[in-house]
Amino acid sequence: MSRLWLVYSLGFLLRLIRGVSPTRRLGWTRVDRLRQQGEPVAFALHHGSSVLMLAELSDTECTALVSQSRDGDLATALLHVFGFGTVRGSSSAAGSAGLRGLVRAIGRGEIATITVDGPRGPARRVAPGIAALSKLSGAWIVPLAASGSRTLTLPTWDRTQVPLPLSRNYLLFGQPLRVTADSGVEATRVNLARRMDNLARQADRLAGRAS
Repeated sequence: MSRLWLVYSLGFLLRLIRGVSPTRRLGWTRVDRLRQQGEPVAFALHHGSSVLMLAELSDTECTALVSQSRDGDLATALLHVFGFGTVRGSSSAAGSAGLRGLVRAIGRGEIATITVDGPRGPARRVAPGIAALSKLSGAWIVPLAASGSRTLTLPTWDRTQVPLPLSRNYLLFGQPLRVTADSGVEATRVNLARRMDNLARQADRLAGRAS
């Protein structure tokens, strides 16, 4: 009960903070264009910036991949507070239940969402799971980055950023890419990692932070 109370309290707090901390979305037209064309989409984000994005993605029909750990139970409850769908499992193998669940979500028209360095890191190191998902589903991978001028950094492996009141927040949607016959899973992973690092630096610069 106490853990659920913590989740709902955090959700309420994040909604309050959002009301006094404006967030600018940059690059959303890339996602909108793909959706209007009926193209499948998957969001790629770093674990440490996921809390910054929660409220801002609550209206985008996202289904997130969440680990089956005890921490994953809390993450699932928090995601549900913000209207996300969830799939429990791993993205470590192409045939995993987690990836199969995301393929089904994409087939329903939802946006698959993966923290590419989760659930245990190393931080900001892109695992191959999302590229495998793109190969299986044909989804375009859209890299995301977020930063804020006033955030609390938690002492966790991913240095999770929590927005504070009156923070100026930025949510960036990068150039989409996907696995093709020419690129392959590993080349796509490397390309995505480079794009996500560049996008994270850009978000930090906009927020007036050193990356």
